[in-house]
Amino acid sequence: MDDKEKHFKSLIDEQNASNRLLQSRIDDSQRSEKELKATIEKQAGEIQTLQSGIDKLCDALKESSDKASKAEKANKNLVTENDLMRKKIDDLRDTLIQTEIRALQCSKRSLKFNEREKLEKLLIPIQLENGNLLYFDNNKPFELFTNIGDTRVTADLTLWKGEHDCSFKGIIGNDAFFAVSRSKAIKFFKASNVDGQIRIEFINELETSDIDLFGNQPLYFIDELKEWIVYQYRKNCGENEGEKFDVSGIRLIRKYSCHYHRGILYFFRGNSTAKLERLNEKVVIIEGPILDGTLSFYTPPHSNFIYVANFNQSAILTLNTTSLTVYQQSYVPSIDSTYHSIVGIHDGILTMLFEGKGIGRCLMQTKLS
Repeated sequence: MDDKEKHFKSLIDEQNASNRLLQSRIDDSQRSEKELKATIEKQAGEIQTLQSGIDKLCDALKESSDKASKAEKANKNLVTENDLMRKKIDDLRDTLIQTEIRALQCSKRSLKFNEREKLEKLLIPIQLENGNLLYFDNNKPFELFTNIGDTRVTADLTLWKGEHDCSFKGIIGNDAFFAVSRSKAIKFFKASNVDGQIRIEFINELETSDIDLFGNQPLYFIDELKEWIVYQYRKNCGENEGEKFDVSGIRLIRKYSCHYHRGILYFFRGNSTAKLERLNEKVVIIEGPILDGTLSFYTPPHSNFIYVANFNQSAILTLNTTSLTVYQQSYVPSIDSTYHSIVGIHDGILTMLFEGKGIGRCLMQTKLS
């Protein structure tokens, strides 16, 4: 073989080697392409699966949103229905109260009194829870006594010696309470009928500049504008925490007559429109034509009832503090009197004081139905 043939053969061998290398690269490229295609198909499947999950999540969110929207709508409907129901209840309650009080004003049965005793002078009779009577002369020289059979038992009032202003402030149980005022100070005392004797006990002394007294109850309060803090006589407002009452919902509060009974304040006022409303758990308002006039209150702590006598209308209003219902009866004074007031109630017998010109003061009694 000459040189040309060898050269030609060498070229062919190189070309074949180049072809084999190219074929190998083509094979590698085809394998890579297949692997890439498989990877793409796998990723496409994963993307499809993920998209399916996203679609399901979106559907679930939409369903949840629809349910929430329906729930919110249902809740709004419930709130609206509840408001309507409350309004109906309030309207029915107001209607019931108006009906009750109008019916009371039409009560036909009148109480008739019988005379118990004529007082020897202008004494203040005090009936204790057990029915016993004390008699108080609030003019100097002060006198406090009771009658046991035919015997008069007089209290030793040495503690009141030199005082000028002494007033009866109500009872708790079988104890009567008194307030003695001098300048800017006020002293509180308790009178008890024990073993046939009347004992006078000093309770407390306070400055009057910061306190207000209840009219006929042994209590005082501090006015904090939107809140009243009520204390018993034996408690010092500077050292003890009193009972707190939210009175922010009462306008012109000083136009009401306020009375404490078993942890609740009752505010009474005359008005042409009858109203009985519980402002909160501890405050109740009572208004009406029957409360227009000169009033006398009896608020026994041992009873569920508060009694109000209207001298001008000759009527007794009874408030049931448990059910918040009222009952009214008229009465006929048996003497020509110019003033009436409740002394007390014992065993269903109402005792009242009647006063008139030329007759002085008389105690009268009647049985309550």
